[in-house]
Amino acid sequence: MVVLGGLTINLPNRYEIAMKHTLYILLISGLLACGTTTTAPDDTTGSDQTVSEDSSSPPDDQGSGLPPTANWCETIQSGPAGTRPFPQDFARAHVGQRLFAPKADWLTADEKLISLLHDNELDPDLLPLYAAQFDHICATSTITAPVPETLLTMLDTFAVITPGTGTVDIPDEALVLVVDLRDLHPEADVAKAAAHAMSSHYLFGQRRVRRFLGFPSQDDGWTHYESSLEDVPLSLPPAGNREMPILFLVGPQLTPEAATIAGGLRLSQRAALLGHDIHTKVAESTFLGIGDQGLVWRNSELWLDAGVWPDRIPADIPTSEPEAVLGTLNPDAIESLLESDLKPVNPSEITRPSIESYTRYPGDPAPNLDHATMQAALLVAYGTLDWFYPYFDIVGRDIDGALLDGLDEVSALPIGDRKGMKHVMGRFMHHIHDGHGFYTDHSEDMDDWPDGYLIVQIQNVNGEAVIRSSAHDGLNAGDTILAVDGVTIEDWYAEAMTRYSASSDGYRFVLASDELKEVYGTKTLSVRDPDGVERDVTAQPSWDIYDVAWGGSLRQSGWLTDLDAPGIYYVNMSGEVTPDITDLMEGFSDVVDASGFVLDMRDYPYLDIYGFAGHFNPDPFTAPIFGHPTWTGPETFAIEDEIWDFPPANQVYTGPIVLLVSNKSVSAAECFGQMIMGLSNVTVIGQTSACTNGTITNVLLPGNLGITFTGMRLRNLDGTEFHGIGIIPDETVVPDATDFAAGTDPELMRALEVLLSP
Repeated sequence: MVVLGGLTINLPNRYEIAMKHTLYILLISGLLACGTTTTAPDDTTGSDQTVSEDSSSPPDDQGSGLPPTANWCETIQSGPAGTRPFPQDFARAHVGQRLFAPKADWLTADEKLISLLHDNELDPDLLPLYAAQFDHICATSTITAPVPETLLTMLDTFAVITPGTGTVDIPDEALVLVVDLRDLHPEADVAKAAAHAMSSHYLFGQRRVRRFLGFPSQDDGWTHYESSLEDVPLSLPPAGNREMPILFLVGPQLTPEAATIAGGLRLSQRAALLGHDIHTKVAESTFLGIGDQGLVWRNSELWLDAGVWPDRIPADIPTSEPEAVLGTLNPDAIESLLESDLKPVNPSEITRPSIESYTRYPGDPAPNLDHATMQAALLVAYGTLDWFYPYFDIVGRDIDGALLDGLDEVSALPIGDRKGMKHVMGRFMHHIHDGHGFYTDHSEDMDDWPDGYLIVQIQNVNGEAVIRSSAHDGLNAGDTILAVDGVTIEDWYAEAMTRYSASSDGYRFVLASDELKEVYGTKTLSVRDPDGVERDVTAQPSWDIYDVAWGGSLRQSGWLTDLDAPGIYYVNMSGEVTPDITDLMEGFSDVVDASGFVLDMRDYPYLDIYGFAGHFNPDPFTAPIFGHPTWTGPETFAIEDEIWDFPPANQVYTGPIVLLVSNKSVSAAECFGQMIMGLSNVTVIGQTSACTNGTITNVLLPGNLGITFTGMRLRNLDGTEFHGIGIIPDETVVPDATDFAAGTDPELMRALEVLLSP
């Protein structure tokens, strides 16, 4: 028992000793207000307030309201409610903690999720069970009340602020700033409240977090992106015109922000604590509302120059009645507390784990595919995209409803139905509208492989599927496909295109056409030739896929003498035709005097697009703007731009150029086009490109499944958007079936007309 200012306070034994010691020092220093009495300490060595995080022993006196509890989850102030259906916010939280948690053991995190889903519904009742699986996660309730206005009251020369929203003016007569952190609204501005005592920026520590410069691809090969650990400075900007001592009134629960600011300022001896201890785990955590509940997970590690923060920051004056104690103090008492040193931190007393480096590929997920695994795969896919997909502001949020639809669909699939899961995931990925948005199955159990392919190139001609070129018996260039295995071609494409993601309808048609070419056993096509004659063809599978170009043509690079244009040089940039441009670049002097150039980029390139672009740019130039979606910890997001600069080549062609593009010009093909299409001597001919550029990102999912997506916000050289817009031709060429039947290349022929005209 301690008598303080006429108030009797019952304390646990160890707190009573510490309190007596503190009050004794204040008394002999003449710092307490008149009339205060205290019982002399029995043992001044008993002021150690450190409690191990692993301790489960109850306090000596539960009735005091003081917080020597070992369960840090009980000291967290609830946050704002979730705003989306449960599966969406839960998916974001699960992926967030598997990315940013101290160990980032995402394989184990997914396994725990699957185990829970085996026996539990995907609904709010799952949250406490989920949190119990991890020592760095807490489940809590949420707050729906509006943020109150910041409140200022004066207690003699103490300016007492209850943080909220808005600003207040500190009177000149105030000598101490008191910030009341009890019953704090989660969105109250604690930083602004404390900054009223600052006349300059104040650094009070640093937060070590995991930083993702884009999402690191989780295959075992190369990735454009990696993760690193980063120390982020913690500081308060000034909001006052003078320096004042700060006293925090600490209740039994704190928000992560309040715990960070109060704990950091106390450890740096800029503020004192009146009330309850601070759990550092709370300060190192983030909160995400999920309906009327929420998950808090530890995601960082707090440091001062002297080292890592202790597990617990003890109150300078422990009490459950801070108002009564506050009435007994004067400004000199606060100054004395600020001058007192905390007990040095013993590293052996720090029980919480450090933040480890992220491992993007620790191995493959288990290949089992039951309903729980299917659900988990959808949740992880959605959550990863929710954190990192950079184009939602352009394509919209259709994926939100797609997640709910997908969860309903997988519940009706047979266990182990990998093809059914493939179709569900395809429909899900369709809704991110991304030409790099694919679904894969890495399991050896995936046996849905075709027996071969149709050796044809299919092109969309005014909404019809027309065979542009063919090396397949029975199928001819110029044939228009009418039906596939008895299904009309319109119905076939309408269904298939719902299972492919693309940034344009043209490229979505391309992806569906690639599936149409797959043959299982045999495939029966109903076709119509250019003369209107219809016939049925039963096609056998073939593996001679390189006998026909995927896009454009198989014409070799060289002078177009056979087309009566001997002064025009043609470069087929298709990777199948020209996998290496080195010889041409080294011998560019042989072609630099051409009267015209045709750069055929209707397929996908394997060559050095940056070096080759230098032969057509007379001045220094750049690649498109690479915007990296970057998370520095789970609460700080930015698109960080990177620009690659290139010099012109030693020899540069400045004559007229035609760039050929098509719906199949995608990614690297478009990147090349972006680097030259703005030149005054370049004319773009063909069809709009695939509208998809940027680094491809791989994500591993439960069940040994995977998705890919465009993990980069890529823009044109002038800063305008590219995704969903693509390279738009200066002249659109719409070929027809008769062109293909005659073996002519209408885009190339139009290029020659342009280059040969005056």
